[in-house]
Amino acid sequence: PGLYLVAAGILSLVNGAKHHHIGLWLFAAYGALAGWCYLRYFQKVKIDKDVKDDGADTENNYKFGDDRAEFEFAKQFPESCAPAIRVVTDPIHGLLCGGKRGGGS
Repeated sequence: PGLYLVAAGILSLVNGAKHHHIGLWLFAAYGALAGWCYLRYFQKVKIDKDVKDDGADTENNYKFGDDRAEFEFAKQFPESCAPAIRVVTDPIHGLLCGGKRGGGS
């Protein structure tokens, strides 16, 4: 998502950065965040029967979302951008999971 948003931002600046170009960039940013939220918290994922996972429904062999630390939204961007991105994503994680941080910690 980081490269996509950078490319969309550069394209909007090259095209004159008019209000509709900035709006399209914001739409792209919202789309990237909404898509990540779906994959992180709502997508139904099959699990391996041998792997013990507290958040999984062992009877039906699935869980919801990808809770790996590597899949934190801020990890998809350069480390220097992570604190600014966590300002947006930590409240989402708190709302959906009741925790403070979305990075698996």
